[in-house]
Amino acid sequence: MKHKIESFISINKTKILVVFFLYLFPLIAIGNVNYPYIDDIGRRIEGVANFAEHYSRFLSEFASYLVHGGTHLADAGLTTFILCAVILTLTSFTVLYLFKDGEEISWSAAIASVFLGLNPWFLEPLSFRFDAPYISLSVLVSVLPFVFYRQKPKYFALASFVGIFLMCNSYQGSSGIYILTLLALVTADILEGKPIVDVLKKIAVSFIAYSAGIVTFFFQTKLNPHLESRGETTQIASLRNMPHAVVENLRVYFETLKLQSNRLWLLLALLIILGAIVTWVWTSKRSKICSLFISLLSLGISSIMSYGLYMFFATPLADDRPRYAYGFAFFIGLLLIQLTKRTSLPKLNAVKSSLAVLVIYYTVSFSFMYASVLDNQKQTFENSSFLLADDLNNFISEDNQTVYISSFLKDSQVFENSAQAFPMLRHLVPSNASLYWPNFMWFNSLTDLNVNFVGLDFNTINMDDLEPLLSNKNWDIYQFNNEIYVYTK
Repeated sequence: MKHKIESFISINKTKILVVFFLYLFPLIAIGNVNYPYIDDIGRRIEGVANFAEHYSRFLSEFASYLVHGGTHLADAGLTTFILCAVILTLTSFTVLYLFKDGEEISWSAAIASVFLGLNPWFLEPLSFRFDAPYISLSVLVSVLPFVFYRQKPKYFALASFVGIFLMCNSYQGSSGIYILTLLALVTADILEGKPIVDVLKKIAVSFIAYSAGIVTFFFQTKLNPHLESRGETTQIASLRNMPHAVVENLRVYFETLKLQSNRLWLLLALLIILGAIVTWVWTSKRSKICSLFISLLSLGISSIMSYGLYMFFATPLADDRPRYAYGFAFFIGLLLIQLTKRTSLPKLNAVKSSLAVLVIYYTVSFSFMYASVLDNQKQTFENSSFLLADDLNNFISEDNQTVYISSFLKDSQVFENSAQAFPMLRHLVPSNASLYWPNFMWFNSLTDLNVNFVGLDFNTINMDDLEPLLSNKNWDIYQFNNEIYVYTK
């Protein structure tokens, strides 16, 4: 196997380099924005990881110590983004190695593999300046065990158990990646005419190893009392409520994926699915009817399993943040790679290769657009923060630093315009108007005012009781009983 891997790297080294740069350039663009993405602002200021304490992600915790050279974290600049490019390149070529069985890969397949780690849903994990390498690592350790897929079952089982346990200790959102990769390989084996008994043995070994890894992690979480305080976002549904929870979670999952996509994305996804089906049926060694049935069955099961363990949670997560739903995008990436498989029809091959290249063009283009929108949003936030701080500075004091506010700062015009064409941006780019702790901490870090903002619905108070202090085109500032109120326009 060692010789096979070395040979694979040697004959594909140019393609490996191109894929690396396709990952690197968009990641550098995002990193250069220097946007403190959600949790980043806390880690920037306090220097704590808290991956293990808050999420039981011990691989992320100890890996962060290695990356930052100690337990006190500091913003490493572009270092983490470069690490992500390296990790995702390894992920792409691990998957390509599995499908090509160590042989030379086509340019279209290499380019298509970029969608595995650079899709719109995975852009959110990649935006975290501190978390990104470890979330990327969770995807890599989910596919690495399959290097032993065609080796002795005991080696594959051990690698799978370790991979799943490490995945859980880096980012549990990748819990569907292993299953998707298994289903893709199993589908390929069945269509190639391999004995069903051998395929079932692979599935059984995978199921046992996967379950063992998950159960081991489950017992690990019981040793962490801090997870109890995180509420339903970390709780599995009870057995009684499990059927309803699964149905509701999947409904929200697929509805959210649709709402976050524009028409072009939906069209491309449909073409990829149809292209994969045509490729499977056309190249299969089984009958056309049987191949079509197997293809549709594989697509149906993979679509569901792409949500991973989140489908069993007590409350839906998919509509909360894009990072909870990137499993389906990984599934589409696997299909994109598989549709590049050569058939006996040159024109069909050309159409499929063109589709793969077109998808990656739009993917890379959207990544650069996202970086630009993020930069504009950041500039707007900083400028508005200084304006609000200048106005508040005349009214707050050390004895009274609480400010009741209707909504926070305005979003940038570039963000509002771009989001009309790409709904996903409203889910990827944090709103400046959101009344939540990252915005408040970011404001205070910029202005040094140490204001305690409290969200308030102004419809619940009598405005006539408030004393006007200042009014401009951005906000009205009032006072009542020595308390400050800000109504954002």
